[in-house]
Amino acid sequence: QSGRVFSLGQLCIDAIGLWREINVDKETVLNADIQENGRVAMIRGDEERLRKMILNLLDNASQHSAPDGEIVFRMRGNSRGMHVIQIIDKGCGIPAENAGRIFEPFFSTVKRAGLGLCKVNNTVEDHGGVIHVRNNAPLPGVTVQVTLPVLPEFSEQVNVSDFPEIVNEGTGVQGSLGSADRVI
Repeated sequence: QSGRVFSLGQLCIDAIGLWREINVDKETVLNADIQENGRVAMIRGDEERLRKMILNLLDNASQHSAPDGEIVFRMRGNSRGMHVIQIIDKGCGIPAENAGRIFEPFFSTVKRAGLGLCKVNNTVEDHGGVIHVRNNAPLPGVTVQVTLPVLPEFSEQVNVSDFPEIVNEGTGVQGSLGSADRVI
Protein backbone atom coordinates (compact mmCIF):
# COMPACT_ATOMS: atom_id res chain seq x y z
CA GLN A 1 0.00 0.00 0.00
CA SER A 2 1.29 3.41 -0.88
CA GLY A 3 0.11 6.90 -0.09
CA ARG A 4 0.30 9.10 2.93
CA VAL A 5 -0.64 8.26 6.51
CA PHE A 6 -3.70 10.08 7.88
CA SER A 7 -6.57 9.80 10.36
CA LEU A 8 -9.51 7.83 9.00
CA GLY A 9 -11.75 9.29 11.72
CA GLN A 10 -10.95 12.85 10.66
CA LEU A 11 -11.49 11.92 7.02
CA CYS A 12 -14.93 10.52 7.92
CA ILE A 13 -15.83 13.70 9.83
CA ASP A 14 -14.70 15.86 6.88
CA ALA A 15 -16.55 13.73 4.31
CA ILE A 16 -19.76 13.79 6.37
CA GLY A 17 -19.51 17.57 6.69
CA LEU A 18 -19.03 17.91 2.94
CA TRP A 19 -21.97 15.58 2.22
CA ARG A 20 -24.18 17.61 4.56
CA GLU A 21 -23.14 20.86 2.81
CA ILE A 22 -23.88 19.42 -0.63
CA ASN A 23 -27.23 18.00 0.53
CA VAL A 24 -28.34 20.90 2.71
CA ASP A 25 -31.74 21.03 0.97
CA LYS A 26 -32.50 17.35 1.62
CA GLU A 27 -34.56 16.23 4.57
CA THR A 28 -32.48 13.10 5.03
CA VAL A 29 -31.26 12.68 8.60
CA LEU A 30 -27.64 11.56 8.84
CA ASN A 31 -26.58 10.32 12.27
CA ALA A 32 -22.84 9.83 12.64
CA ASP A 33 -21.05 7.83 15.29
CA ILE A 34 -17.26 7.81 15.09
CA GLN A 35 -15.19 5.99 17.69
CA GLU A 36 -11.47 5.41 17.43
CA ASN A 37 -11.03 3.19 20.51
CA GLY A 38 -8.76 5.57 22.38
CA ARG A 39 -6.24 5.92 19.56
CA VAL A 40 -6.34 7.85 16.33
CA ALA A 41 -7.46 5.47 13.53
CA MET A 42 -4.48 5.83 11.22
CA ILE A 43 -4.50 4.51 7.67
CA ARG A 44 -2.18 4.71 4.67
CA GLY A 45 -3.65 5.45 1.29
CA ASP A 46 -5.22 7.89 -1.09
CA GLU A 47 -7.21 10.31 1.05
CA GLU A 48 -9.18 11.75 -1.88
CA ARG A 49 -10.29 8.33 -3.16
CA LEU A 50 -11.41 7.31 0.32
CA ARG A 51 -13.32 10.60 0.70
CA LYS A 52 -15.07 9.95 -2.62
CA MET A 53 -15.82 6.39 -1.46
CA ILE A 54 -17.61 7.73 1.62
CA LEU A 55 -19.50 10.34 -0.43
CA ASN A 56 -20.57 7.68 -2.97
CA LEU A 57 -21.84 5.39 -0.20
CA LEU A 58 -23.76 8.21 1.47
CA ASP A 59 -25.24 9.30 -1.88
CA ASN A 60 -26.25 5.73 -2.65
CA ALA A 61 -27.93 5.33 0.75
CA SER A 62 -29.74 8.65 0.28
CA GLN A 63 -30.91 7.79 -3.25
CA HIS A 64 -32.50 4.56 -2.05
CA SER A 65 -34.12 6.02 1.06
CA ALA A 66 -37.31 7.98 1.57
CA PRO A 67 -36.82 11.77 1.17
CA ASP A 68 -37.04 12.21 4.94
CA GLY A 69 -35.28 8.93 5.70
CA GLU A 70 -32.50 8.25 8.16
CA ILE A 71 -28.95 7.13 7.41
CA VAL A 72 -26.59 5.93 10.12
CA PHE A 73 -22.85 6.34 9.55
CA ARG A 74 -20.71 4.40 11.99
CA MET A 75 -16.92 4.17 12.15
CA ARG A 76 -15.03 2.02 14.62
CA GLY A 77 -11.28 2.35 14.55
CA ASN A 78 -8.64 -0.02 15.83
CA SER A 79 -10.89 -3.03 16.31
CA ARG A 80 -9.51 -6.53 15.70
CA GLY A 81 -6.73 -5.19 13.49
CA MET A 82 -9.11 -3.26 11.28
CA HIS A 83 -11.08 -0.07 10.94
CA VAL A 84 -14.77 -0.60 10.21
CA ILE A 85 -17.12 1.81 8.45
CA GLN A 86 -20.83 1.01 8.31
CA ILE A 87 -23.50 2.92 6.43
CA ILE A 88 -27.02 1.81 7.27
CA ASP A 89 -30.10 3.07 5.46
CA LYS A 90 -33.79 2.31 5.76
CA GLY A 91 -34.48 2.24 2.04
CA CYS A 92 -36.11 -0.43 -0.07
CA GLY A 93 -33.31 -3.00 0.16
CA ILE A 94 -31.64 -4.85 -2.70
CA PRO A 95 -33.81 -7.24 -4.73
CA ALA A 96 -32.32 -10.74 -4.90
CA GLU A 97 -31.95 -10.56 -8.69
CA ASN A 98 -29.68 -7.47 -8.34
CA ALA A 99 -27.54 -8.62 -5.43
CA GLY A 100 -24.83 -10.18 -7.57
CA ARG A 101 -24.58 -7.19 -9.90
CA ILE A 102 -24.24 -4.17 -7.61
CA PHE A 103 -20.46 -3.84 -8.13
CA GLU A 104 -20.63 -4.26 -11.93
CA PRO A 105 -19.68 -1.21 -14.00
CA PHE A 106 -22.72 0.60 -15.45
CA PHE A 107 -25.24 -1.34 -13.35
CA SER A 108 -27.75 1.03 -11.78
CA THR A 109 -31.34 0.94 -10.58
CA VAL A 110 -31.60 4.75 -10.68
CA LYS A 111 -30.84 7.20 -13.48
CA ARG A 112 -27.09 7.34 -12.94
CA ALA A 113 -24.00 6.12 -14.74
CA GLY A 114 -23.74 3.04 -12.51
CA LEU A 115 -20.08 3.52 -11.65
CA GLY A 116 -20.38 4.53 -7.98
CA LEU A 117 -20.30 1.11 -6.30
CA CYS A 118 -17.81 -0.21 -8.84
CA LYS A 119 -15.43 2.64 -7.92
CA VAL A 120 -16.13 2.12 -4.22
CA ASN A 121 -15.25 -1.56 -4.51
CA ASN A 122 -12.02 -0.77 -6.39
CA THR A 123 -11.02 1.83 -3.79
CA VAL A 124 -11.65 -0.57 -0.92
CA GLU A 125 -9.65 -3.36 -2.59
CA ASP A 126 -6.80 -0.98 -3.50
CA HIS A 127 -6.54 -0.10 0.19
CA GLY A 128 -6.38 -3.75 1.28
CA GLY A 129 -9.95 -3.77 2.52
CA VAL A 130 -13.17 -5.68 2.03
CA ILE A 131 -16.72 -4.46 1.41
CA HIS A 132 -19.88 -6.35 2.37
CA VAL A 133 -23.40 -5.29 1.44
CA ARG A 134 -26.53 -6.92 2.77
CA ASN A 135 -30.19 -6.25 3.34
CA ASN A 136 -31.07 -5.47 6.92
CA ALA A 137 -32.94 -8.19 8.75
CA PRO A 138 -35.67 -7.32 9.18
CA LEU A 139 -36.11 -4.93 6.29
CA PRO A 140 -36.20 -2.08 5.45
CA GLY A 141 -32.78 -1.01 4.35
CA VAL A 142 -29.26 -2.02 3.56
CA THR A 143 -26.03 -2.15 5.56
CA VAL A 144 -22.75 -1.52 3.79
CA GLN A 145 -19.65 -2.46 5.77
CA VAL A 146 -16.15 -1.50 4.71
CA THR A 147 -13.20 -2.93 6.62
CA LEU A 148 -9.76 -1.41 6.15
CA PRO A 149 -6.55 -2.66 7.75
CA VAL A 150 -4.96 -0.92 10.72
CA LEU A 151 -1.37 0.07 10.05
CA PRO A 152 0.87 -2.40 11.93
CA GLU A 153 2.84 0.42 13.56
CA PHE A 154 -0.42 1.81 14.98
CA SER A 155 -2.10 -1.46 15.93
CA GLU A 156 -2.87 -2.48 19.48
CA GLN A 157 -4.81 -5.38 20.88
CA VAL A 158 -8.31 -4.22 21.88
CA ASN A 159 -11.16 -5.71 23.81
CA VAL A 160 -13.56 -6.91 21.11
CA SER A 161 -16.46 -6.94 23.57
CA ASP A 162 -16.26 -3.14 23.56
CA PHE A 163 -17.73 -3.26 20.03
CA PRO A 164 -20.57 -5.84 20.06
CA GLU A 165 -22.25 -4.33 17.00
CA ILE A 166 -19.34 -5.27 14.73
CA VAL A 167 -19.68 -8.76 13.37
CA ASN A 168 -17.12 -10.07 10.93
CA GLU A 169 -18.77 -13.26 9.79
CA GLY A 170 -19.89 -14.11 6.29
CA THR A 171 -21.33 -11.17 4.42
CA GLY A 172 -23.36 -9.50 7.10
CA VAL A 173 -23.27 -7.25 10.10
CA GLN A 174 -25.81 -6.82 12.84
CA GLY A 175 -26.45 -4.25 15.49
CA SER A 176 -27.98 -0.94 16.31
CA LEU A 177 -27.03 2.35 17.86
CA GLY A 178 -26.87 2.15 21.62
CA SER A 179 -27.39 4.87 24.16
CA ALA A 180 -23.62 5.35 24.55
CA ASP A 181 -23.11 6.26 20.92
CA ARG A 182 -21.90 9.74 20.10
CA VAL A 183 -23.96 11.53 17.47
CA ILE A 184 -22.35 14.51 15.75
